[in-house]
Amino acid sequence: MKRALAGLALFAISHAAPTREAAAPRGFVIEQSHVDLAPPLDAEEMQRLAQGIPPRVRSFPLISYDAWPGFFVFRCGECGGTFFHSSNTYLEFRFGQNVRFAVADLIGLSEAQGMRVLRGPDGGIRQAETAKSVYFIHQEKDVIVTEKYMAFDCETTADGTMKAFPGAECRSRLEARELAPDPARGIRRFQILVLREASGNATLVFEFQETKGRVQVITRNYTGDKISPESLTAQSSLQRVFWKEGPGYRQILKHEVRQPDGTLQLTEHTITSWQVAEDGSRKVVDTQKLVAPPEQNAPEAEH
Repeated sequence: MKRALAGLALFAISHAAPTREAAAPRGFVIEQSHVDLAPPLDAEEMQRLAQGIPPRVRSFPLISYDAWPGFFVFRCGECGGTFFHSSNTYLEFRFGQNVRFAVADLIGLSEAQGMRVLRGPDGGIRQAETAKSVYFIHQEKDVIVTEKYMAFDCETTADGTMKAFPGAECRSRLEARELAPDPARGIRRFQILVLREASGNATLVFEFQETKGRVQVITRNYTGDKISPESLTAQSSLQRVFWKEGPGYRQILKHEVRQPDGTLQLTEHTITSWQVAEDGSRKVVDTQKLVAPPEQNAPEAEH
């Protein structure tokens, strides 16, 4: 009970800023969360489905940047992941599988309720601000860089953009890059390096694979800034195959975690069947939990 009250108090305090919310800086727009967890498939994906090819994973979270576990939890049927709702919004970048890897293609935010966002002329996100944090996004050749500062270390300039005070500390830095693709094998890879002085560095590698009748994205988590078998801590895969029982696809989610003895233990294995209607809308018609994921700290909300 005390934890719930503390959470509500934190929520109220972090949102009790009427002067800032009422007078958003020029050039900034208040953006809302993405709430449609399973949007209808578009015409291109419907054409693939008609040919017996499963729909692609159109976008995926590169990283949940500074996620704060909240009190309200729901599991996303589209990707199988657990999303946390809390008073501290955070950035979650999403790239389409077949788009150009550039700031201009940062297509959305997740958990962005009330987040101020400044987009450049190309539509790409350049700055984002929450009640507690400010993120600066830019591109250095083939690397997309995100730097996080605390809001009290920044100020609003005359043109509405944010600016860090001289000598302000960058709390963390995220570097995202695309590794050499392998078109012949239908593979596309991304590497994300998170530099955090306080809690240490982490590396994530996301790999798209598409072969005949199967599409999948594999995620590997490493400690430190090196990619090696010894530093691998966990890996997940999200696979889609054609659903023979009717128009739709079957989605297979696996998650493995490294144990103290060095082996990978399967902690989740879920198979979900999705039925797709003629208008592209889709729904889950069957779920098999071959290995149930660990219980969450908070109950899942119904959607």
